[in-house]
Amino acid sequence: MSYLFLKGCTELLSCRKLSKNFHDYLSSLFTRTVYRISRKYYKLKNTSDLVGDFLQDFYEKLYKLCELVLKNTNQIKSIDAYVNQSIANFLKMKFESFVKEKEKILSLDEKVDKSGKGDDEFIEIIGYEYEEDTFSKVIAEDVFEFFLKECEKKKTDMKRYICSFISQEISNEDRFSNPNWSDANKYKIRERTKKFIRDFAEKFSVEEKVMGLVLKKFMSEICKKMNLNS
Repeated sequence: MSYLFLKGCTELLSCRKLSKNFHDYLSSLFTRTVYRISRKYYKLKNTSDLVGDFLQDFYEKLYKLCELVLKNTNQIKSIDAYVNQSIANFLKMKFESFVKEKEKILSLDEKVDKSGKGDDEFIEIIGYEYEEDTFSKVIAEDVFEFFLKECEKKKTDMKRYICSFISQEISNEDRFSNPNWSDANKYKIRERTKKFIRDFAEKFSVEEKVMGLVLKKFMSEICKKMNLNS
């Protein structure tokens, strides 16, 4: 399977054209993954009509994906695992939007600890120095885009909340909070932000290592820009 993907990517980058064989391969892979995810997470039965639409959206990311894979082929332990995980993450995001629009979203059996216990253990992933292996880094690139979209769905200034929260966790100082926030508001914002990050990781099945890389990327790209403009 990895041979087909690598061959298709090579042709795509050299000819700037998607071959029929590569399209058929991706279509088959998408069909199986859509079937599995739709039933495991969303309990949807008839999803065959969605495969084509989701696949077309995925093609927008395919060129960059191929570049990353071909550049790091020798460092990725399993091309098949990487491709499957990238497609699974992409489809989870697409299904989340789909079910909300159709008002058919069902419980994902998210086990949220209402007492708040365990939050600090989870948030320690921000400061932990993970080895940035190629596989986790590439997955984090995809998850980062999903994370930004989830932030933008919030009516609150979630990006600033996250920057404020991460800066406190890493350096014990807050360069992003609004001077008008009272101590009570700061506490509520902190708790709301922790829940947002935790819920995102659980909803999209993001492992701690990848989530840590996502938050570090958020700090270096989003927060740094915000700090310069403030």
